[in-house]
Amino acid sequence: MCWGVPGKVVEIDGMYAKVRVGGTLIDAILSVDDVDIGDYVIVHAGLVIGKLSEEEFVESLLTLMELQIVSYVDEGLEESEARERVFEEFKDVLNSLNVDVRSRLKLG
Repeated sequence: MCWGVPGKVVEIDGMYAKVRVGGTLIDAILSVDDVDIGDYVIVHAGLVIGKLSEEEFVESLLTLMELQIVSYVDEGLEESEARERVFEEFKDVLNSLNVDVRSRLKLG
C-alpha cells in the first residue's frame, strides 16, 4: 500500500515545488493546478497530487501521528510515553499551525 503525505508548499519554481513534510523539505512535481506557496498539499511518489484545507491537513497529520503512536507501542513503549514522544516529534509542525491537538491526542 502506498500513502500520500501531507505537507506545506514553501517554494515554487515552474512545475517544481519544495514541500515541508514534518521537518524535512522534499522536492515534488506539481501535478495539480493553482498551487501557491503556503498551500497544504498531499505528496505521493514525488508528485503533488492534491490540495488540502488547513483542517484536512491537520486531520491527515493527526492520522499519521496516531499510526506512529501504534508503531511505538508495538515496539514496546507504554502508550502514554508513545503519545508524548510523537507529540514532541511533530511539535514544530503543530506550532507553525497554531493548533492545539493535545486533547485530540489524549495528552495531559
